[in-house]
Amino acid sequence: MGWRWWMEPARRSRRVLAARLGGALDALVLSADRGEGVGFRVSPPGIGVLRGPGDPGLIFGFEELLGVELMINGEVRARAFRGEPRRPLDVTRLRLEHLALRLVFDDLRYPEFELRLREPGDTGAASSETLDGARRMFAHLEAVLRQTRAAEIARPATTAPDPPAQAPTPDEDEPEPDDPPF
Repeated sequence: MGWRWWMEPARRSRRVLAARLGGALDALVLSADRGEGVGFRVSPPGIGVLRGPGDPGLIFGFEELLGVELMINGEVRARAFRGEPRRPLDVTRLRLEHLALRLVFDDLRYPEFELRLREPGDTGAASSETLDGARRMFAHLEAVLRQTRAAEIARPATTAPDPPAQAPTPDEDEPEPDDPPF
């Protein structure tokens, strides 16, 4: 019975994400039935993704997050991408059949992840609780996008200025005709 409690999917997902991100999570949204989840930690900064049962998880830095979408019943209802105007969640009361949070990363191997929080026929948590959890995670990830964009704009140029040109001394103006070129 203790083993079953320890390996319960939601508890296992929390443990894996916390271990991979280096401590207690600041935000977490799970689809415990499917063993999928997204965890968020501010210090040290990182976003953790679990893709299914037994997955060791993927960890991404804040700078790798390009965008996030909240999809409800097959439509993108909220969207935030780096460099684009945001599209806030405009519908709050609805019949929720399908809910997914899609994250887009700047990674060649794993460019996107869709966390399916609710599918037609799911009997898990109430739809309002699921939507609230997805909305909170969306807000955290949107803040990450705004903060990293602001940091990029505020960051000074990393190129060093060219050193001032020095006037040649009279000895170095032109080589003497007798001097070899090397």
